[in-house]
Amino acid sequence: MESEFVLHNDGCHCKKVRWKVQASISVIAWKCNCFDFSITTYISRTHTAKHTFSKFCGITSFYTPRSNLDGIVVTLACLDPRTLSHVEIRNFD
Repeated sequence: MESEFVLHNDGCHCKKVRWKVQASISVIAWKCNCFDFSITTYISRTHTAKHTFSKFCGITSFYTPRSNLDGIVVTLACLDPRTLSHVEIRNFD
């Protein structure tokens, strides 16, 4: 996979939540069976995982996973596909 980084300027579907993230032009995306829900955050009972989503369109824009508190997961559907050179989809259940 390529390691070149670009600035992705993206947001949720209704475009009321916008952000910029510097990331690779080639990504691995995890396809899951969870539901997609400007901005509000759900914090888990253990106060570790944080799910941030749009109050207007309900799309989960990004979240901080319990398994990697220093990382942020960005929803692939919220990225501009023109800034990506390759997307590998892996299934997660």
